[in-house]
Amino acid sequence: MASALSPLLLKEDAELLSKVLRVGITSTAGDASARGGDPYLEMTDLAAELKSEAAELKLEADPTARWADVSMRRSLFDRALVGRLSSTSAPVVDYLIASYQRCSEQRSRISRPTPAQEELYAYVAELCVSYASVALINPSMFPQSPEVEKEGALRLLRPLREEGREGGPNPNPNPNPNPNPNPNPNPNTNTNRSRGRAARDLPEQAGGAPGRERGAAGALGAALRPAAGPNPNPNPNPNPNHNPKP
Repeated sequence: MASALSPLLLKEDAELLSKVLRVGITSTAGDASARGGDPYLEMTDLAAELKSEAAELKLEADPTARWADVSMRRSLFDRALVGRLSSTSAPVVDYLIASYQRCSEQRSRISRPTPAQEELYAYVAELCVSYASVALINPSMFPQSPEVEKEGALRLLRPLREEGREGGPNPNPNPNPNPNPNPNPNPNTNTNRSRGRAARDLPEQAGGAPGRERGAAGALGAALRPAAGPNPNPNPNPNPNHNPKP
């Protein structure tokens, strides 16, 4: 179904563009209430390109028919994001982090997303992280002020600190996770049970609490963090001088 405001686009794509990336092919954003104060930008060049392409494909009667292929919709968000980044001199990383947050919020409002919606929201979030990585490594890739370019990768520190402050201190400083300990007189009785609990808890310790989305800056930091290499000392014996008896 085509949007009344954006007949060249599907309604849900026009909303994702305006509410998440803060761009569109019309002069007004419509109901674009979302987190972040990035101004709405009308993409007149993109609108002209889409009209021309619809004419070439002989889709004047229903220009939205081209979006039946999800890959074409993915390409639309690519083009819109690059156009936005190339058209303003606002700090690229700040805009992309805010867009990532808006994407997460908009996705959470859809109770039963279609497979196409799942794919597109995940793809837009991926784009935000990918282009933010590029902007941090090569700040002159898109137009920015000299002050922002000079910061380089340090531009990420500000949102990371903000996320840290929002997290706040640990409300329960008690180091004992069990408020009512019940020591077992037989240490070998619950060995297998303890191992099973540790194995179950390990993924949560590695990836954070289940169901809690990582912050935008945190996700970007994780994407930039180099993967851990192999253990240079595979010997499991912590005492190199220990020589077990045969």
